[in-house]
Amino acid sequence: MKAATLFCLLTVSFLLKAQSFRLETDGIPVSIDNKTFQNPWNGGYNQLTIAMPDIDGDGDNDLFFVATPEGKLNWYRNDGEGSNGKFTLVDTNLSQINLGVNNNWISFEDIDFDNDFDLFIGSNDGRIKYFENTGSSQIPNFKLISNFFEDIDIGFTSSPTFADLDGDGLNDLIVGSYQEGYFWHKRRDSLSSTFEFIDTLRDQAGSIIKPGSIFYTSYLVDIDHDNDLDLFTGSSDPGISFYRNIGTKNAPVFLLEQQEFISTDNFLDFIHPVLVDIDKDNDYDLFFGSNFGAITYFKNNGTPTNPKMELEKIQIPLDYLDFGYYATPTLIDIDNDGDQDLLVSPDYGKLFYYFENTGTASSPFFTYRHDHFINDWINFGSYPTWADLDGDGDIDLIGGNSSREVYFYENSGTALVPKFIASLQIKDNMSSNVNAYRPQFADLDDDGDFDLYYVARNGDLPDVIRKYGNDGTARNYKFTSTNDTLKDDSGQLIGDYDMYFQFIDFDRDMDLDLMIGGAEGKVIYYENVGTKALPSFHLKGNNFIPVAGSGNDRAIPFLTDIDDDTDMDLFLGRFQGGLFFYRNLEFPIVSGVDHQDQAQFQLLQNHPNPFSNTTSINFYLSASTNAKIVIYDMAGRLIATPLNQKLSPGMHTLVLDDFNLQPGYYLYSLITSQGQSTKKMLLIKE
Repeated sequence: MKAATLFCLLTVSFLLKAQSFRLETDGIPVSIDNKTFQNPWNGGYNQLTIAMPDIDGDGDNDLFFVATPEGKLNWYRNDGEGSNGKFTLVDTNLSQINLGVNNNWISFEDIDFDNDFDLFIGSNDGRIKYFENTGSSQIPNFKLISNFFEDIDIGFTSSPTFADLDGDGLNDLIVGSYQEGYFWHKRRDSLSSTFEFIDTLRDQAGSIIKPGSIFYTSYLVDIDHDNDLDLFTGSSDPGISFYRNIGTKNAPVFLLEQQEFISTDNFLDFIHPVLVDIDKDNDYDLFFGSNFGAITYFKNNGTPTNPKMELEKIQIPLDYLDFGYYATPTLIDIDNDGDQDLLVSPDYGKLFYYFENTGTASSPFFTYRHDHFINDWINFGSYPTWADLDGDGDIDLIGGNSSREVYFYENSGTALVPKFIASLQIKDNMSSNVNAYRPQFADLDDDGDFDLYYVARNGDLPDVIRKYGNDGTARNYKFTSTNDTLKDDSGQLIGDYDMYFQFIDFDRDMDLDLMIGGAEGKVIYYENVGTKALPSFHLKGNNFIPVAGSGNDRAIPFLTDIDDDTDMDLFLGRFQGGLFFYRNLEFPIVSGVDHQDQAQFQLLQNHPNPFSNTTSINFYLSASTNAKIVIYDMAGRLIATPLNQKLSPGMHTLVLDDFNLQPGYYLYSLITSQGQSTKKMLLIKE
């Protein structure tokens, strides 16, 4: 009876699996400008639209945004007393509002006059959803009210904002459209919440206000403190425009004063401006979200009556990494201090972001250093890879671009102090420029030098992997174009649409396997079942690592053992501009090692250890046998038998979670017909 009672104290979920990756959005700490991010590996965002009400009534502007692909409402509370505010993540899915992958535009207004802000969201269908705040002025909770704006349908892409355009003390509704301009709906009274269409906003000449090409957004504020509302518009081109109100607060007349109010990057889209006095100096500062996945702040260094938006551009740190588009991660011990550093190249521009690992090989901590790792880094479509191409014992950097040019950045420094200098484009044996998209270097024929593999278009069919053979040496490469196209062990072409790929010894059997990132967010694994010199690639999983979220139209994989536990973890770059981190919970056996006493079976140390909620026990069996795992306390009392069944040969993982035990040391034993092994684990409080 006592033993049964002790067993009930342990509430455990058990899961056996051959290979397991876990998405950890906070799995490795990241610091930028002395701020440690809470959610760095969430994959990034696109089409980020913002609003900045004082949701908690504490006198400063908080921050909300919705972005694709998740379509969830994010809330950052302003806890700052400094000049730029200090935004603290409160919730990444407030009120469980899930809007999907459509473009969503948000605005706040106390429409029912109950002293809290309600939420309004426009989307691709041209309608507006109303979410009533059923919480309080300090703790919001939003509930969808159906058919509130059922008469408003502008056709496509509605972007709502509220402002008192006619000076009657009631905020009207202005709805931006895809390309038709801005629709003014007047609020009739404070009791019925009825809005009546008045007109499309027009300028002083009577022309419909359409400052750019598509995706019109707006924000109205008295920027010059003359007691009327001026108009700021957002669009895909030219970005943000400024219309001064030369009329009155009761009868506005909008004059286009600046077509391009501020200079923005020409690849920005979905620009959504908001103006608030963030630094409490009695003038309005400018914030905007965009397709870039970040929120940008321009400080107003003018006066209340003469605004001047200085190019003091600041990207507000929002606890996640986002580099714009197509973030390509690579990890390498660039400073030769025994741990791997992170370098990220986005698809656009000449930036190359460097994060030094200031932690250890087993407990990494990435600290942002700068974005000019390479001063003359290639432009659009950049794709970095690393190899010692000149055989001098240090790693060199090779970059490809969207024009299929491949540049060699020779390490003219040392392994300890690298210094990369761009040389000419890599040539082939005919002195022509190598023509290769997303190049990778690998010695698949085991002849001691690197061959060049690249993505090749294949008409309307999936991309394939082709090869430049190296007819030179490890010190003097000589690339020769071939017709070789990579095939699997059944003779089928290997590839996927718009793919990325990496050669990596994933199973640690001393030959190179192949990982592919596919066009739908898939990670595809081909195991090399051949040899180092004669590879044979066998498809092991067409969706080997299921990728979280929706809208996963790109996957850029980089696998490495980041936590020094002998298995390959995954860093996954995304079209959205961010990164996912998937920790590998498996512990593979290293091929070719004679384990002697462990030849029949092996019990590995649980991981993590110590642990608070969840830990994994990994063990290896050389043959089919009945396997039992038992757990004891340090007094030798049996606590539980979480596993007792016949298992096949190979590596197995037992996951233990939801512990209801006192913190302390416990013993776990693997018992088979081949022998017994016992190890100690430590349960700690969170």
